[in-house]
Amino acid sequence: MGFVGKGSDWYLIAWCRLRDGLRAFRGDRITEANPLSERAARRPLRAEDLGIVHGELRIVAPAEEPT
Repeated sequence: MGFVGKGSDWYLIAWCRLRDGLRAFRGDRITEANPLSERAARRPLRAEDLGIVHGELRIVAPAEEPT
């Protein structure tokens, strides 16, 4: 999971269970978020998977390790 900015818009990049794939969710369209007890499986995140052709993908916070 991560965030990508484009212009003045921010996108949450995360796995979509409904579509069974990596998706970009526009931040201003997210109206509700509920934490779940289950943990998401780790998946590699590459700029190419998101269609980012210019710019860089930067990890700003490491993922938490399961305890």
